[in-house]
Amino acid sequence: MYNSDNGFISKKMSSVSSQMRDANGNLWGRLKRDDRDVCNAVLIKSPLTFDDVRLAQLDVFLRTYKNTDGSALTKDSITKAEYTA
Repeated sequence: MYNSDNGFISKKMSSVSSQMRDANGNLWGRLKRDDRDVCNAVLIKSPLTFDDVRLAQLDVFLRTYKNTDGSALTKDSITKAEYTA
């Protein structure tokens, strides 16, 4: 559901069941996130190209992330960004 590279996966995730690695030693299969990182999020309503960021679709983001106090996120609680070319 998210765009992650092998470095992120090896540092932040672990296997849910038996650990599986490919020929290069990269972890794969059913994984879970280990950390409780606080992330800065912004809602972008228009197409935009980014470098070095993680993208999550809004519906997935709202289901899988929470506020730091544990309460549910809503579309209106996320900072919005206006972009004009």
